[in-house]
Amino acid sequence: MEDSLTHYLPPIDLFQLYVPLSEKGAGGEALSIPSMEGMPLAETLQQQVWFTPLMFLLFFLYTFVWVRYSNVFWLDLKIFFNPSPGRLHSATVSEVSHARKLPMFLSVISVGLFAYFVRVHWVEGHSPESIGGLLFYLVALVGFYILFKIGVVRLMSFVFLDDEAYVKLRLSYDTVVILLSALLFVVDVFIAYSPFAEFSLYVGLFVCVLSVFLYLIKIFVVFFSGFLSLFYLILYLCTLEILPSAAFCLGLMGIV
Repeated sequence: MEDSLTHYLPPIDLFQLYVPLSEKGAGGEALSIPSMEGMPLAETLQQQVWFTPLMFLLFFLYTFVWVRYSNVFWLDLKIFFNPSPGRLHSATVSEVSHARKLPMFLSVISVGLFAYFVRVHWVEGHSPESIGGLLFYLVALVGFYILFKIGVVRLMSFVFLDDEAYVKLRLSYDTVVILLSALLFVVDVFIAYSPFAEFSLYVGLFVCVLSVFLYLIKIFVVFFSGFLSLFYLILYLCTLEILPSAAFCLGLMGIV
């Protein structure tokens, strides 16, 4: 009986059962995770010891912002989707601006996390050697891009529009960024912890395209409510929207 089992069982390669040891560690060596071939698997962002606490912290902060400033955000959405909201009171602008500080900061992290997942899944195809370094680079890139866009809104308003139009356009931009980041945070959670990572990436990409589309519609409304012509609109889109966005995408893909 024993001989027949030995005859039909394939030989066991001991090297496939070998669990490679990490070169780091003092005293007792740390074990790394082996693959089916006995080679260590590359670590992912989800396996970092700080990632799950970071997601819990972001969830807590988003919940706090919603509970604390929900009435302000509903007012925000009303102003954004109203084609002609009229003149905004200074008290309203001050209240809305104060409520945006923490959400805009959270936006940088949420969008940066989504940019990381896009970079790893669709550009590199594997986890980078320095996970924290790449994540920090992409978060910084997103933060710089958001600040640049805020400066663009201010510059455009200084050259072409009055202060009232600037306030409307700036509030609209902040609204789009905050909504985008809140939705992308949910997408980030699904990418990190659900088996639908690929589908969640497409959902996040759709959310990004939709947010850009909504913001461009708001720009059209602001531009054509004044004296500006189609030529100035095209000039603005080419120099201050398309080119910076293209540079951001190149930076996201690691080309520049």
